[in-house]
Amino acid sequence: MTLTAFWIRRFALVFTVAIVVLLGIQALRGEIDLAGSAMWSAITALLVASLNTWWAWRHGCRLK
Repeated sequence: MTLTAFWIRRFALVFTVAIVVLLGIQALRGEIDLAGSAMWSAITALLVASLNTWWAWRHGCRLK
């Protein structure tokens, strides 16, 4: 797998988990803000996916 494919998979996974968690918390509080949740999920996913990909590249990890 290339680093690009690794980054895309990691981004999709983190984004999905983050948006579900944020919307779940907001649903429990009774105030759902889809745009805000999507924005924070995207920011989190960009950061985490980029750091994970950099770490894998830096340490020469074999990506499966």
